Amino acid sequence: MTRCHARDLSVVLYGATGFTGRLVAHYLAARGGTGRIGLAGRCRQKLEAVAAETAGVGWEPDVLVAEADDHAALSALAARTRVVLSTAGPYALCGTPLVAACLAAGTDYVDINGEVPWMRSLVDRFDAEAARADVRIVPSCGYSVPSDLGTLATVQAMQRRFGEDVRSVQSFMHFNGRLSGGTMATGILLDEATDAVQAERRDPFLLGGAPPGGARPEDADPCGASYEAALDAWCAPFWMSAIDSRVVRRSHQLLREVQHAATGEAASGEVRGHGYGLDFGFRERALARDEAVARGLAAPMAEVERRKRLIARGKLPAPGQGPSAEVRARSWFRLFLLGEAESGRRLVTSVEPSP
Repeated sequence: MTRCHARDLSVVLYGATGFTGRLVAHYLAARGGTGRIGLAGRCRQKLEAVAAETAGVGWEPDVLVAEADDHAALSALAARTRVVLSTAGPYALCGTPLVAACLAAGTDYVDINGEVPWMRSLVDRFDAEAARADVRIVPSCGYSVPSDLGTLATVQAMQRRFGEDVRSVQSFMHFNGRLSGGTMATGILLDEATDAVQAERRDPFLLGGAPPGGARPEDADPCGASYEAALDAWCAPFWMSAIDSRVVRRSHQLLREVQHAATGEAASGEVRGHGYGLDFGFRERALARDEAVARGLAAPMAEVERRKRLIARGKLPAPGQGPSAEVRARSWFRLFLLGEAESGRRLVTSVEPSP
């Protein structure tokens, strides 16, 4: 079917044939509204299969074929839509050309990546130009969203209730679920990266948000089991915390920059924009049933070569694989956030999926 190559699509889903991409395609087919949708990726046959398996009343997605390094195809794709949603990773290997194409076309971009060093490269390369062009580049809109928006909601609730800035927010994830093969592959890629990348991964403020005095001991990523008296619960390191914490701190940094631009500097040179709070800190851990579970969760992850062998033997999911529909139906999460105001007053909030 021939269509006008104007901006005739509302959303293009890039990576639609992957495990997560297919789930997103089904979601858009069921709840995508009246806008036209495009399914994009490298293989036309696989894309047409996804379009067919999601077929329904009013759902007739366009199929767009574009290799991750095909500048012309990515540019044509970006020029046709208002928003590109990418589920195609690892993003450090194949994501940058698509972001560049979106920026050149004036198209907003969203993805679900968890590769913090790559996000840093996006900020360095594209942030200023995107701001001038009024193009929104919003990475890491997957499992980091509950932590990011939950922190914002907690801070706003505390500011309304207490009328003061927030000293810290602690996030506690209670969950039951399994990883996809794409996430597993990305973790292996990051663990095999250069020493320079490993140093970036360890930087708690790689995406910004550092307090005036620099990093503090409480800003380090949790590394062992611990007891949280405020919740009367045992906690363990959460595998997403090294991603979520950077995203939350960047949101704090961006709000601080907006406030700074609006108010300028005081005569003493003190920056008036405090974001969530002048010395705001954020930590994230997982809730555990008891001390034994917490210590088990805190055990080091298997070495890369062992993970590769488990994938080859089918014990861990390979790229394109993930939890079954039955397992996903039994999966759940609830996030608790403990905020502390400058005065020491506290507030607990929670985030969970709607039914």
